[in-house]
Amino acid sequence: MSVIFSKSGEYAMQAVLFLARHSASGPILLRDSSGSLSIPRPFLNKPLQVLVRDGIVESHRGSHGGFSLARPSNTIRLEEIIRSVEGRSLFAKCVLGFPSCRESNPCSLHMEWNQARSIILNILNKRTVAELSSGFEITRSVLES
Repeated sequence: MSVIFSKSGEYAMQAVLFLARHSASGPILLRDSSGSLSIPRPFLNKPLQVLVRDGIVESHRGSHGGFSLARPSNTIRLEEIIRSVEGRSLFAKCVLGFPSCRESNPCSLHMEWNQARSIILNILNKRTVAELSSGFEITRSVLES
């Protein structure tokens, strides 16, 4: 379980990596993604729909329907996926959850969290889906280790 992202954020990342790895065969059915990743369909469908709305994933209707990446995997940065599902304020929030925490009224972890946030955002902005999806089979067991 991630200590930074919500379950929806985790599921979105896993789904996009799965789609990137298996996209050569065309759109992937929700039930296939859900089954392979061991994520219940309703919990996977919601972040996928958000990713469709934001142009990261495409939804295809019909007998050959399913989901696919909307762009080449080497143009999709991890930061896009997380911001799409988690929202723009994810990293603006206090790590301890204090609503009044800000530069002018910092909590005891404010400065350290600012440093950690900068490192995390840098990693997410540098890395692409292509980099993470190549070289290994993406299954639930790999994603949990």
